[in-house]
Amino acid sequence: MYRYNPLLDIKSSKTQSNRNALEDAEQEALIEWSLIQKLPNMPHIEKGAVINDYLYAIPNGGKRDKGVAIKLKKQGVKAGVSDLHLALPMFGLPGLWIEMKQPNKSKAEVSPKQKAWLARMKLAGYVVVIAYGWDEAKAAIENYLYQRTQLRRAA
Repeated sequence: MYRYNPLLDIKSSKTQSNRNALEDAEQEALIEWSLIQKLPNMPHIEKGAVINDYLYAIPNGGKRDKGVAIKLKKQGVKAGVSDLHLALPMFGLPGLWIEMKQPNKSKAEVSPKQKAWLARMKLAGYVVVIAYGWDEAKAAIENYLYQRTQLRRAA
């Protein structure tokens, strides 16, 4: 079975950098997994498509110089938007928003702006998930695609 270990990719010793590096590595593992996972055969899904064909990242995080930050804000980048979006309607639901966090919940913070975005998307009918590690994000995607659990649970 495929099993990626994101801890092997972390090289920095700074606490904040380690947190960000771990979250980044977890998201990269999920994307790597999504490249090889076929989607179910359904009329509204392209034949032979994989999860990655409908999953994309929103690059809102990270430090930028002030000029770039101003330009990106003018172009619509906004704080709090979730890390990943699965733009695939399933079972009457419009899509899935995933906020990625590192696996250690005691060290993973969800900002007020992230919580507000998730609440807004949930109100709009989307399924929203805060995933602590790539395994939780993978499970959320599988649950969404195959309707394995109650999907409208609170994030």
